[in-house]
Amino acid sequence: MTIRPLLILAALLAANPACNSPAFNYPPEASDILANVTRVEAYRVGSLNDHPGFGGKVDGFAALETAHITPGIAHRAAVIALDPASFCPLTQAGDFKPTIAWRFYRLLPDGQGQDAVDMLVDFNSNEVMVVSRDGHLHEYFRTMAGCRPSRQRLIKLARDTFPNDDDLANLATSGPATTQSSQ
Repeated sequence: MTIRPLLILAALLAANPACNSPAFNYPPEASDILANVTRVEAYRVGSLNDHPGFGGKVDGFAALETAHITPGIAHRAAVIALDPASFCPLTQAGDFKPTIAWRFYRLLPDGQGQDAVDMLVDFNSNEVMVVSRDGHLHEYFRTMAGCRPSRQRLIKLARDTFPNDDDLANLATSGPATTQSSQ
């Protein structure tokens, strides 16, 4: 699945009515990955301290469960990740404890592997962490932003990704307002 039109969508959505300034700008490499996604994986994640026996990790967090991603869910996840209206600058620091993550892959030309962008979401603090790695797994971008503008879409996406997860089913779509700018 290739999502080339998403780069155009991101440019069209550059004006974010929920925030006075963009939360962050992706480096060109990360934007290219998100605009040309070839595969998406999803993870239920948690703290390594709370889940010490789990071997798999996603950006320093325990990978508790993986999910099958349909092309429709992958497309929706990439649209949210590329949409600058999805994110706001953080207004306060706090503990980031994500519950879900999506990893977006793009195949590199000539069979040279793949590079990736991870989007981890903490619904308790309305925060997202985005991490990009090149084909050699070297991290070149990491940032955090508020995700209050996209909370409802992210919760719907999370529930569709993990339909049998009671914790996700019980999330309030309004949630805490700890990270959205009041401007």
